[in-house]
Amino acid sequence: MYINGVKFSWSNRQEDPILVKLDRILVSTNWDCHYATSYVWFKARVGSDQSLLVLDTGEQRESRSKYFYFQARWFQHDNFGDMIKGKWEEFKAQQLNQKYSLNLWHGCLQSLRQYLRGWNLKDIGEQKRIKLSIAKSIEDIDKAVESRLLS
Repeated sequence: MYINGVKFSWSNRQEDPILVKLDRILVSTNWDCHYATSYVWFKARVGSDQSLLVLDTGEQRESRSKYFYFQARWFQHDNFGDMIKGKWEEFKAQQLNQKYSLNLWHGCLQSLRQYLRGWNLKDIGEQKRIKLSIAKSIEDIDKAVESRLLS
């Protein structure tokens, strides 16, 4: 199961804080196979010393965030830097009619954010498809093992 969010779920909010991960999610193999696209995330804590865990089984259609968040995991993709450079140049060429450099920069940044949102959704979908494919392969292997004797 994929867990997204904060590293620690509790803090005593002192000058030298104690940070603890109190919350854990335990699931069986059957549950994980049935809800292969599930993930857990931490809802932002406001006025509390604990984070709320939210479990999404992946059955509902995902709602799109209104905010743009840069994901550190994007750096793990091959040629991510080259892709960003290429897209920036492409967006810059589209904004040539801008007289002020700040308007040019803002237009390129806005286009890049929009592109990365779509690219991220496509990447998440691909990861879910891969996970479902692997889960199906494991299920097929389990069925084959159960149907015959092993020596």
